[in-house]
Amino acid sequence: DHLQGEFAALRRELGKTIVMVSHDLGEAFRLADRVALLDEGRLVQVGAEADFRERPASRHVERFLARHLDA
Repeated sequence: DHLQGEFAALRRELGKTIVMVSHDLGEAFRLADRVALLDEGRLVQVGAEADFRERPASRHVERFLARHLDA
């Protein structure tokens, strides 16, 4: 949690775009303005957490969220 907080502060301080790869969807939503979800190398949805929760692009996205977040 501390490292994630430091990373988020650094991003805000620098005002730069940062690309980070994570297999932890909760972490991605905590740190990012926008998240890209891939399925077998294919981009299936890009957006903020609200986009994923309110407008999942497919059943795959819905199932992924159900498995990886406390829905």
